Amino acid sequence: MLVEKIPRNIKKFRELKNYTREEMAAFLEMSSSGYAKIEQGNVDISIRRLEQIAEILQVEVRQILEFEVSQIFNISENTITNSNAIVGKSKTRDLLKKDSENTYLVKLVETLERENALLRNQLKSEK
Repeated sequence: MLVEKIPRNIKKFRELKNYTREEMAAFLEMSSSGYAKIEQGNVDISIRRLEQIAEILQVEVRQILEFEVSQIFNISENTITNSNAIVGKSKTRDLLKKDSENTYLVKLVETLERENALLRNQLKSEK
C-alpha cells in the first residue's frame, strides 16, 4: 500500500542525500526522536510535513510517494552504461587523434629523410 511506502521512501531519499536523522530533524525544527517516528511509520505524516521533507531532500512529493528501490538500480545501471559509452567514445577519439598524429609524424620523417638525401647529394657534388 502507498502509505506504508512513504516512511521507507523518505529514509531512502535521506540516505541518498547522506543526511542523518539528526540533520533532518534540525531542518524540520523537530526532535530526532520525532523524526525517527516518521521514518519508522509510527506517526501519520501531514501533507505539509511531506512537502517540507521533499523540499529538504530536493525531490517532488510524488517521487516520495511513488519511489521504488528498483529505480535506483536501473538509474545506476544506465549511468554506468552511459559513462562507459562516453569513455569509449573519448578513447576512440583519442586513439584516432594519436593515429592521425602518428601518420603525420611518419610522413614528416619520410620527407626529412628525402630532404637529407638531397642535401647529401648536393654536398657530394660540390666537393
